[in-house]
Formats: sequence, structure tokens, C-alpha cells
Amino acid sequence: LALVITHSYLYTTGERTKPGDRHNPKNYREFTNTNDGEDIWHKCIKKHKNIIAVFSGHHIPENIAYRFDQGEKGNIIFQSFQNWQCAPYGGDGRFRLMTFDINNRCITLKTYNPNTDEFETLPGYELTIPFDHEMGIKHDLVSFSEIKELVK
Repeated sequence: LALVITHSYLYTTGERTKPGDRHNPKNYREFTNTNDGEDIWHKCIKKHKNIIAVFSGHHIPENIAYRFDQGEKGNIIFQSFQNWQCAPYGGDGRFRLMTFDINNRCITLKTYNPNTDEFETLPGYELTIPFDHEMGIKHDLVSFSEIKELVK
């Protein structure tokens, strides 16, 4: 199973970066032959059955966004945006902790703030995804608005 961690892939809305977007990586003069989120999805992510999740950040001002999409092999791929750089003190060093619970067949994501030594429970900060270690993520495709049903 594979997790992909990249820089600019999803926006705060849960949409992948694409041509015409304000902060599309292709718009940066310093880079050539750059891939945006849609490029990464079509050239790589959706083609591999073993990819179960993609994590990215970069964009502001929101902190969390998710989406699920089906890959070419029928696998469901969880895609997550997280970024706290605009939160007080540059985000306090927050990070996502991903736990695989094989016995209960789920993946749990939690948000930890080392400055307060607490797991944060704002909407979207905790998420449990049904999972099977042999088949990958077990989830019906949902729209971004329906993702709230998954959030604790």
C-alpha cells in the first residue's frame, strides 16, 4: 500500500489544483514542466491500485479539506489537504497523525497540536475511514459536501 505526500495538490475547497487556478504551480516563473493536482491525479495517482491516500498542503486560509475518488483499478483513494500556516504562531507545529487499526479495519486521522499537547477536535480534524488491508479504502464515493458525515 502506498501513501503520497506532495506540496500543492488540493485546494482548501477539496478541488485539485488545475489550469486557470490562481495558485496553480504552473504559474510560478521559477519552475518549468510543473505538474498541478489534476496532472498528478491523471498521470500517476489514479493509475495505481496500491495508492490509498494523497496528502498535501500549501494553500490558505482554510486548514482542512478532503475528497474521495475512484482510481482506474476500482480502488477508492482518499485525498487530504491540511495546512495551518495562517493559524496563530504559524500553526503551532500542528500535524496529522494517521493510525491503521487492522483489527477494526479502519484508518483514523487526528490533528495534534504540540504547543498545547492536545488532539484538536474541530470539525474535520478527526476522521475515521473504513479500510481493508487487502482491498484498500472501503468507502462509497462521496461529494465534498457529504464528507461531513465521515467527520466525528
